[in-house]
Formats: sequence, structure tokens, C-alpha cells
Amino acid sequence: MGGIKHALALALGALFSTGVFFGVESWTVASTTPRLSQVEPLDDDVRRQLERVGITYLTQLRGPGSARWWQVLSAHLDAPAQERLGRLTDLYLHEGIGTEFGNALAKAGLYSIEDLCRYSCSELSQRLSAASAPDGRLPTLAQIRVWRRRAACE
Repeated sequence: MGGIKHALALALGALFSTGVFFGVESWTVASTTPRLSQVEPLDDDVRRQLERVGITYLTQLRGPGSARWWQVLSAHLDAPAQERLGRLTDLYLHEGIGTEFGNALAKAGLYSIEDLCRYSCSELSQRLSAASAPDGRLPTLAQIRVWRRRAACE
């Protein structure tokens, strides 16, 4: 009898742990993934086309399954619009940037990783400060260094 209770307790514990893992995993991904509705520099036509084909997150445009989305988008967006969207997606999904800092970078005139690499860390910091709202959160110089290093700018 004790063996059955022990096995049942282990099974219930495993089931509970799995449920918690998937719950936290989906909440974390959904809460940190750039939603199209939050990406300020997207022009209205591109945003409408993305929403029309069922794209909600920028992450759908990179990684597993993204080739299918780009194929669908090729029927709705011209090549220059696709190129701009790809560069903007790479910027927002670059490690540590995300929606808030991506929007701040766009306000400062930076729309791609290449744009990020055109300026030194201190120049980027100055551009972000100049373009930011007084109460806006700015990245630290250390964060900017990490972005540039991971982008292989230096």
C-alpha cells in the first residue's frame, strides 16, 4: 500500500511541476516578447498586413517557422518593406533591447543593428537621452556596450 501512495505522490508532484513550468514559461514569453501593437516605428500599412496574416509578435518572424511567415508576407509587402521589417525585427529581438528600448532607439533614429553599430556607446547614449521623454527609462552605458559587443560592432 505504501508503494502505491509513494508512486501516486510522485506522479502528482511531476504533473504539478510540469503545469507550473509551462505556465511560467508561457507567461514569461508572452510578457517579454515584442507585440506588434507596441512596436512604434512600424508604419500603418505594414502593421495592417502583419495583423491580417496573423502575426502578433516579432518573434514569429525569426527562428523556427519564420520562413513560412516571410513567404506569406512576400505576397503582401514589397521587397524594400520586407527588408526594413527584417532589420527592425532584428533590432528589437537583439539581446537585451526589447520593445521599450527598441522604441527609444527608433525615436533616436536607429532602426537596425547596422545603425546601432554606426555610433560609439557614448554617442548612442547621447542620442537616446536627446530623443527620450524626461521620464523615459534609458539603458545604461553598460547595456549599450553589451548590445554593441553582441552585435559584433567592435
